[in-house]
Amino acid sequence: MTGRSASFDIGHPAPHRGRIRLVLLALGLVGAPLAWGIQMLVIYAFASQLCLAEQPPSWLHWLLPIANVVGFAAALSATALSYTHLKATRGEREDQRGDIMDAGEGRTRFLAIWGIWLGALFSLAIAFNTISFFWEGLCGP
Repeated sequence: MTGRSASFDIGHPAPHRGRIRLVLLALGLVGAPLAWGIQMLVIYAFASQLCLAEQPPSWLHWLLPIANVVGFAAALSATALSYTHLKATRGEREDQRGDIMDAGEGRTRFLAIWGIWLGALFSLAIAFNTISFFWEGLCGP
């Protein structure tokens, strides 16, 4: 037995990390929550003006549905961006047979998966906000 230890080349857990820019990965992760937050701020800011003003401007009636649609489209876009990141890094490991959830290796895939989950959750939240906006009305009885 020699005094040398065996060296193993395990490689980097995310060898395809260079395929995705970090800024786009972060945008896919926080894009949907950011879209929901902006949508909520716009709705609450302008809804109070619409309900409390004696003679609200006519453009205000169109701004609120447009804010809902734009917020929903932005959340879906962030989700789609995260999905494309997941597809771009799917074959990072040769020994992996598509069991990404079992392996759980690599920050790019981890953040892409969380971007998909957050995108789906916040898209659903924006959709429920939009449904309640049209279902219940804005100013109440």
